[in-house]
Amino acid sequence: MKPWERPNRTFIIPSWEGSIFASFVLCVFIIAAWNNLSWCYVTGFVMLAFFLISVVQTNSNIDSFSIKFLTGSQVSAGEWLTLYFRFTGKTDAYNVEIELLFEPLTVKAFYPCLQVNQDFSLQVPTNHRGLLKIPLLRVSSRFPVALFYSWKYFEQYADILVLPKAQGNSALPQNIQKGVQLPNDEDDFFEHTPYRLGHSLNHIDWKAHARGHPLLIKKQHTQQLISHVLLNWEDFTMEKEAKISQLCQWIKLCESRSLPYSLQLPQQHLVYSPDGSHQLRCLKALALLE
Repeated sequence: MKPWERPNRTFIIPSWEGSIFASFVLCVFIIAAWNNLSWCYVTGFVMLAFFLISVVQTNSNIDSFSIKFLTGSQVSAGEWLTLYFRFTGKTDAYNVEIELLFEPLTVKAFYPCLQVNQDFSLQVPTNHRGLLKIPLLRVSSRFPVALFYSWKYFEQYADILVLPKAQGNSALPQNIQKGVQLPNDEDDFFEHTPYRLGHSLNHIDWKAHARGHPLLIKKQHTQQLISHVLLNWEDFTMEKEAKISQLCQWIKLCESRSLPYSLQLPQQHLVYSPDGSHQLRCLKALALLE
């Protein structure tokens, strides 16, 4: 990391306009000294004061705030990812340019005014699946009169998971499996039986016992084995990324048809679960597949 890229430190240098202005002030003082002109001295000191005030204003415009990463949208490879940030500080910031330093791409946005606790977003393209590290974020400004250029870096300790792109033309496999059990609700039972020595303590109805009843065993409904489609990594031969895209396509197809499915990967088996997180678990596993 270069010295001028250290996070959370404010750097400031004269702009081209500022360098020309400083040279002009120096010329005014030289003329005043050479010709002993009092009005030139007055003009020079006024310009010097204006120059120094510009330094303070440009520095305080950048130095008094910070930027925090909030979250990112859920996207697949090839889609535009929206990253959300929050501007926090003591005062508003003006004429601010914000850059996300992705390699080799730099994403830029300009804000005439950022208010305290204002949320803003940046959009970046995604080309690959997997974890996308949020890079350094550079904030710069030439406020108020462009005599100085000030900048500050913010390091964002966050990663965004980019899901694989769903594509492929292969037909959904007819690999129907049995043996997945739907979990029963804890209170899903139809009768009590008296407790006897040897019964599991996990099946005792402690709520009934707390109401004064003797120890009772909850007799639950029999769990039902359901059929499901097995999406198996080893069932077809394709290039690795093509396999991942095809499996994602089948997962979305099963979801659209309300078909139960499980996913078999080289070192992981994701069994079907009726809760709403099964699809996301499978897509995450494919996104992180080495």
